[in-house]
Amino acid sequence: MLELKTLAQLSNFALEWAAPELFFEKPKLIFLKGPMGSGKTAFVSKVADVLGASDAASPSFALHTRYEGIRGTIDHFDLDRLESADDLESIGFWDIVNDIFLESGEPERRFVMIEWASRLEQFGVGGETADWTKKFRVWTFEFSGPPEWRASYKSLRS
Repeated sequence: MLELKTLAQLSNFALEWAAPELFFEKPKLIFLKGPMGSGKTAFVSKVADVLGASDAASPSFALHTRYEGIRGTIDHFDLDRLESADDLESIGFWDIVNDIFLESGEPERRFVMIEWASRLEQFGVGGETADWTKKFRVWTFEFSGPPEWRASYKSLRS
């Protein structure tokens, strides 16, 4: 478990994690878990900074927000207010997950970051090891906090 006591440390952690990921061609699928206010959105914001995108915020009201930076793109989902698997379709979740590759067949530098990712299993579509995740480098980050953030993370598929 990694303890992060300040936003600066969270920012450094995001940089240390995201920068090497830019060298992998496979798109990234990041499952973000933790209670409200635990650092999930702050982490997405810091990763967006690494990619050269700015103004990342919680997509709670929009449910999905795209941040495009000079080094990559984040599709940021907040599943907290969704009620069923049908809602995933209505917010374009499956379109984005299934169309992750460019027309040339090459992957973009793409990060799909999902807050409240445990909802996917509640909806019966599977989680980190589901078949639909196989085209991604899959990561899970679990946060708790503040005033001190704790983050644990693991790569499930390279």
